[in-house]
Amino acid sequence: MVRLNFLIFLFLLIINNSILSQNKDTIFLKEVSIKSTKVNSAFAENIIIDSLVINSFTNNSLGELLDNVSSVNVKSYGTGMLSTISIRGTTSAQASVNWNGFNINNPMLGQIDFSLIPVFFADEISLQYGGNSSLWGSNSMGGTINIKNIIPSDTGISITYEKTFGSFGMKRDNIKSFVRLNRGALSVKAYNGEIKNNYPYNNIVKPNKPKEILINAAGTQTAVMPELYFIINKKQTLTLRNWVQYSTQQIPPTMLTLNKKEKQTENINRTTAEWKYFNNNNEYLLIRTAYFDEVFSYSSYFQLNKSIHHNSNYVIETEKSMHIKNISIYMMLGNTYETVNSTEYKNEVNRNISYLTVFFNKPFIKSFVFYASLRQEMYNTKLVPFVFSFNIKNQINNNLSVKVSLSKNFRYPSFNDLYWYPGGNPNLQPEKGYLEDLTMKWTKTNLLFAPELILSIYNSNIYNQIMWLPSQSNNIWEANNLAKVWSRGANINFLSQIKFANDNYVKLRIDANFNRVTSHTYGLDNNYRKYQLIYTPLFCGSYSVTYVIKKAMFGFYFHYTGTRYTTSDNSSKLNPYNCLSLNVGYKWYVINKIMLKVYLQVNNLLNAQYQVIEWRPMPPINYKTGIILNFLDKKIMV
Repeated sequence: MVRLNFLIFLFLLIINNSILSQNKDTIFLKEVSIKSTKVNSAFAENIIIDSLVINSFTNNSLGELLDNVSSVNVKSYGTGMLSTISIRGTTSAQASVNWNGFNINNPMLGQIDFSLIPVFFADEISLQYGGNSSLWGSNSMGGTINIKNIIPSDTGISITYEKTFGSFGMKRDNIKSFVRLNRGALSVKAYNGEIKNNYPYNNIVKPNKPKEILINAAGTQTAVMPELYFIINKKQTLTLRNWVQYSTQQIPPTMLTLNKKEKQTENINRTTAEWKYFNNNNEYLLIRTAYFDEVFSYSSYFQLNKSIHHNSNYVIETEKSMHIKNISIYMMLGNTYETVNSTEYKNEVNRNISYLTVFFNKPFIKSFVFYASLRQEMYNTKLVPFVFSFNIKNQINNNLSVKVSLSKNFRYPSFNDLYWYPGGNPNLQPEKGYLEDLTMKWTKTNLLFAPELILSIYNSNIYNQIMWLPSQSNNIWEANNLAKVWSRGANINFLSQIKFANDNYVKLRIDANFNRVTSHTYGLDNNYRKYQLIYTPLFCGSYSVTYVIKKAMFGFYFHYTGTRYTTSDNSSKLNPYNCLSLNVGYKWYVINKIMLKVYLQVNNLLNAQYQVIEWRPMPPINYKTGIILNFLDKKIMV
């Protein structure tokens, strides 16, 4: 408690000094930046997904994008259906998704459905491998997905309309309008889509593997995201965002079960506000708040009543940067209040989490830089484990750097882990883990193909891993802290671009990882077990080649997923699979200021038959095609 009080006092002192400095007259900023400013992790390389790739997948979900262009293990039930990820062999609840700096993981599940995150709503997407709990808090033990919305620097008006249709009843409309003013900007993104998902598959369970049609698999999604950016003066900005989304999704039966006519709906409302002040020394003070509200319902033909879950999050944070000689310091103080009301809980439940994060870096001994991130949280009235990250980076030369990292990470149990009835365990302890990471980064900008190579070797141990297992007394599945998970492996990310005359170029990207992830478990019967974690492939990788020539674009995306075990004793497994996708597009100006683009996306080009989740068939070869109309006038001053 003394440690936390001291850190809070230090933070408030720094804020006070910042506010007092507002009386200075000098104006530092010629143009105010209004990007999200939460400190990026210094202990994990930030892999930014190329904007060309993002623009080629605007009619896809974030799960589909990551499945094509990263080595992240995406666990999907099919197009438009539940999609989760695993980073470095960790569970889906051990990876956080941050939208403009706010964690949007569902507190009930501890995870998020990536099929409900449209790529169209993102301006920048990046991936961080490795534990980030000292910066992002819980749910960041394996890695972090960062989604940002960024205002263009040019003034003017932009309107974009995209119409897409495809296989198995897929239809979608995207529209984006943007107005940049002298003192701010207004952006509105919206989309509406539906899919029947009535694709054929071979039912391998039945004799002779007859061809069947997937049933009860249709879905719809509608969403809108308005954003307001306002420049108060040359030192202050205000940003308001709102993300409203409604979706329905039928749940198809497996190859083994009868159609239960299951269905789920989800209503999401995410609202944020951010005020930022810049002083004369390129330092800032940031205050921001968020309100997240989500209503999820589930129903079945055999169920008399719906299962309804309502969770709300209230977040307030203040962040401060400062520079003392050659030391850069960032501090963040925040509070999150979460509440859940569920038909599957005995009572309404809630929790209050306060946290303080201190991050700093300091150069020393010529080419060395020391990074550190410290975080202390209070869960209701109790201090949780103090977490940290210590990093030393050596810039060996202009092209090569090496970084060594040691971090401690943690994860709170989800509300379902604690309170689901029956089976939840309110006495669960937080998961905790330690990560050692060695990262090498090599770049060569003066070569024709401008290569960039990032290689990471890591070792991770997670204790108190939460597992749901059937009770020996009543056969009810219960949550317990039973497992130690040992993960070790390597990640490699390679990017290269060859430029030709007239803005023609070729981009090559390779992203692969090897993960040996074993669960060391003392079960409820006290027997010791050591197995590869279920649905965790030893090898997962992807590569892509993109060729841009004048007004045309050709992209090939290949993804490979290795063998995955489906039972905790590794007695059953799914075969490896690979998928090849093709994206082609052509654009031209039909009239002045109006650009037309036509495109075709073919997925599973080799028509592979595979399963990501056991007994759930994935779509065969399928396509998406459409047009994009864009009006842009940079000269208009509104």
